[in-house]
Amino acid sequence: MRLQSLVQYVRYRKLEELLKNKQFKEADYETYKLMIETVGKEEGQEFNTEDFSTFPCEDLRTLDQLWAKYSNGKFGFSIQQKIWLECGGKVDYNTEHQLGNRLGWCKDGKWVNLNYSDLSFKLLKTTPVGHLPIVLGHDGSAGLGVWYIEIRSSRITTCDV
Repeated sequence: MRLQSLVQYVRYRKLEELLKNKQFKEADYETYKLMIETVGKEEGQEFNTEDFSTFPCEDLRTLDQLWAKYSNGKFGFSIQQKIWLECGGKVDYNTEHQLGNRLGWCKDGKWVNLNYSDLSFKLLKTTPVGHLPIVLGHDGSAGLGVWYIEIRSSRITTCDV
């Protein structure tokens, strides 16, 4: 195993264990910590446009593959992107609400509070496809919520995730 591969494996081992054990709430938070660390920020800080547009492709692929693998293809960034594109792939009211409804982030036409108490962290038949990860910060603030879907979508395409 190459040194870089070994480092990546060690770095993502905790996330993989959480996902393997279906601890999706903890895995979502671990994903946030890994991502914020990757862009050189500290826990508690939020992402900005620049962070997403330069996020390393290898890391994005690894995160996406782990989420998809341990959710039987139900969760992951690439799944969210596919739904975003199916909804129109635009930043407008209709597209964002369609996406929110499909992901379970919007109910009855209104956005749920995107914090840990309003989300489902169980892998059930009724859990919406693409519901996770949402990547919430320690205070429950959305780090990667719907507001960044378009930016993520662009990076996911660039990185061929």
